[in-house]
Amino acid sequence: SNGPSILTWKPTKETLSRLKNKVVTVHAEIYPWLGIGLKEWAEGILSLPLQITNTVFHPDELNLYELFQLPTLPFPASVENMDKSRPADLSLPVSVKRLIGQKVGLTFDTAHAEEWNLNWQDFKPFFTSIISETHLSIPDNHYYDKEGWKTGHALTIFRPDVFPVVPSTSPIICLEGLVPSIEMLREEVTFVRGKLNE
Repeated sequence: SNGPSILTWKPTKETLSRLKNKVVTVHAEIYPWLGIGLKEWAEGILSLPLQITNTVFHPDELNLYELFQLPTLPFPASVENMDKSRPADLSLPVSVKRLIGQKVGLTFDTAHAEEWNLNWQDFKPFFTSIISETHLSIPDNHYYDKEGWKTGHALTIFRPDVFPVVPSTSPIICLEGLVPSIEMLREEVTFVRGKLNE
């Protein structure tokens, strides 16, 4: 989930039943201009009747104080390597290293790394024993028509014929992004499963 809507989400009994004893990871987006800082966001997550396995943060959405507060959260936290729309000091391995530690993991976004011409091995030293994620991003709509590519998978946006290696150290694989239809989601899941089983 992205955005503040998670803080007002009221899951149905059916949803709670389906998520019981499952891996539940929440993608955080902090909106200070809406009065939602790290403290308010964490309180909202704690109110959910779910066991949270991991929370993922964009480091540039947190101020320095909040970054230092991540290890104190009552649920696991991780920071994500960012794409080229974000500052390089929040995207490259040498800078990401400063943000993770004993109680803060790394969420490795494959498409973001590809955009910087990096791969998971560049980040390998920073994977920790803390739960970490790998994001296999589903692209936004426009990628499906970009340069006539018929394959719209974010893992192949930057090198269409190459599927990047996914780190085996990461126990969570997330399909992330905007999905225009359930059919496209099914196709993406099938595509990713096939690649992971190669």
